[in-house]
Amino acid sequence: MRCLTLILAIMLLTATVSADKILFYEVGTSSQYIIESGYSEYAEELRRQGNDVATITRGELTRETLENYDILVVQNLGKAMTAQEISAIIWFVIQRGRGLFINGEGNGNANQLTIPFGVTIDTGKLIDTTDPVSGEASNKMFTVDRFSEESITKTLRQGVVRIGFYDGSGLMLSGNAIAVATGDSDTFSDTGSFPSGSIPAVSAASRFGNGLVFIHSDADMLSNKRIGEYHNRNYGLNIIRWLKLQSSIVPEGRTQQELKVIWGELNIEIKILGDQQDSSQKLKAALLAENAGLEVDKALVNSQVKAIEDTLIGPFSKKNWAMMFLGLAMIIASAIGTKRKRKESPAKGKKAERSLGYEIGKAEEDALEKDIEDLEI
Repeated sequence: MRCLTLILAIMLLTATVSADKILFYEVGTSSQYIIESGYSEYAEELRRQGNDVATITRGELTRETLENYDILVVQNLGKAMTAQEISAIIWFVIQRGRGLFINGEGNGNANQLTIPFGVTIDTGKLIDTTDPVSGEASNKMFTVDRFSEESITKTLRQGVVRIGFYDGSGLMLSGNAIAVATGDSDTFSDTGSFPSGSIPAVSAASRFGNGLVFIHSDADMLSNKRIGEYHNRNYGLNIIRWLKLQSSIVPEGRTQQELKVIWGELNIEIKILGDQQDSSQKLKAALLAENAGLEVDKALVNSQVKAIEDTLIGPFSKKNWAMMFLGLAMIIASAIGTKRKRKESPAKGKKAERSLGYEIGKAEEDALEKDIEDLEI
């Protein structure tokens, strides 16, 4: 009974992390930051996570449009927004309790949205001389490995140790906004807004009304060119996972809100563990298949070795032994033939002297035979 209850609980928890509808606001945004071009990999990753991803590239953003979505991503805002659009977004977060991701400074345009949520994006660029991005000479491109230990940002830190930061600005925080990722003690701004030792924020999060807001000043981090570097991809996916937690928050007091955020984080962790288990099972299957292939190769090699061993007599093969015996027989035959020729030599000498018309005396014959023997020796 307990086992069945646990299974049902896990199923219910997993079900709460269902597919969300994400809208990318790209009106006036350059091609390198739109999901049909320079941001296509990030959009595809979100779809693989089971999310529905859409974009708005022209027209005005209204409450009616936002009503159909769970998360709004404002992409490196390329134009000033109207008062009605800003009002619709604030309504979307506070009243509807939805998630907002403000991605990039947009040449200062993003401050229209960030300031109401307690974050101001600086006009200067951050510099760090000790943690450069690999392969880049600019000290305005560096890595960030300092992350908040706040419990409410736990989801944002999962699987993330270091991210790249590419020519972005620092964030000035107020209200209940908290720093999520920061530079280190030798990071400073080229305008002096953030002196060395100020540890400026580059990512910030805020709970506003019933919704959640996440702000990151560098839009290049999740571009097709940079998403595969360091843990940029994981960080980008964690931002969306964290913004999904807003559906668990209701205005019933801070303690209960925090508990519900933690509850939502547990739901996400269960899904992540499930994904990791699926990956482990696939890896196990691949290793088993590879091992089976190695066993086949091993059997083949063993059969070849056995075949070679069967053809050996001692250290040599049957063919080699035959060649050696044949060679030995030829050597023996040659030696026998040479010996026979030596025995026939004296007789041939006597025949030769008779053919010349005279005979050799006994003493001369003995001397001749002696000479022949000396020659043979």
